[in-house]
Amino acid sequence: MIAHADVPIGEHQTPSAESLCEVLRGAPFWRPGYRLEEIAQEVRVPDATSKFNLREESGRCIACAIAGYAAAGLVVARAAKRSHEIQSLLSRETRGAVLPPFYQAESGGLVVACYEWRDPMPGGVFGLIRRRRVRHSLFRWLRMVAGQSIGGVSIADVRFRECLLVVASEGEFSLAMRKAAEHAIERLDAKVWSPQHQIDHNDLWSGNVRLSGTGSHGDWSFSLIDWADSNPRGFGMYDLVRLSSSFGLSTARLAREVRSHCSAKGCSEIDAMGMLLASIGHLGTNLRCFPSERFVAVAERCFRTLSAIGVQG
Repeated sequence: MIAHADVPIGEHQTPSAESLCEVLRGAPFWRPGYRLEEIAQEVRVPDATSKFNLREESGRCIACAIAGYAAAGLVVARAAKRSHEIQSLLSRETRGAVLPPFYQAESGGLVVACYEWRDPMPGGVFGLIRRRRVRHSLFRWLRMVAGQSIGGVSIADVRFRECLLVVASEGEFSLAMRKAAEHAIERLDAKVWSPQHQIDHNDLWSGNVRLSGTGSHGDWSFSLIDWADSNPRGFGMYDLVRLSSSFGLSTARLAREVRSHCSAKGCSEIDAMGMLLASIGHLGTNLRCFPSERFVAVAERCFRTLSAIGVQG
């Protein structure tokens, strides 16, 4: 069943640049002349965090501060904790793409995490070449992560089945999607599919990809941010499908990426659908304040995207 986690919403309080400055002025990196400017956000939910650019007196951005009270504060803390945890689990070759905070603090219920500044993905015609280069590197990173299994197969069987049952029994999903989940369960029970956990970001789109230079543990042209919904024992495929839509991958290119991911995992391409639907089942039981109807729409789009390349489940 799709469910929202219990979060301490209370009266929604949004931090101001002034209140955040009071917390950060005692930080070892703070210098006279620093200022914060809030980044406007169109959509607000009770656990939405507030984002601020930290600028030097010259106006140059040097960091991004994420802050929040109550439920939003928990998201800030979880994203910071998960980024460190994911880094420790990834291989030396892949962990450099994760951007953890360089400073964290809590004062009067306000939780804040500061991240080194990274430029957002460029838009327009002039940014097209840079985007293509980053895209190539980003999908290579995803293939490497897909090949790094986490935990044992027997444990994975149980968790995959639980999450697939969520999709198979959820009436908000289409009949085709529920039938595909049932088929994946049948393959699990018949022992023709032995899934493995992997690390999932679970909100991987172009907005959470930043331009970067050489990482401390690897040379990547990008940094990945916002790890609050990540899963160190994830299911695979969801990040690939979401990112392919965000970057406008062709059907043929997505099909090649799916084949590569399945090859890295030693499974049949038909099981790509089982991985995707298990991810959706997991996310559906951990929505926090995310609207259920929006989640169902996203899940159905992902299902249709994978179905379009011939993966029927």
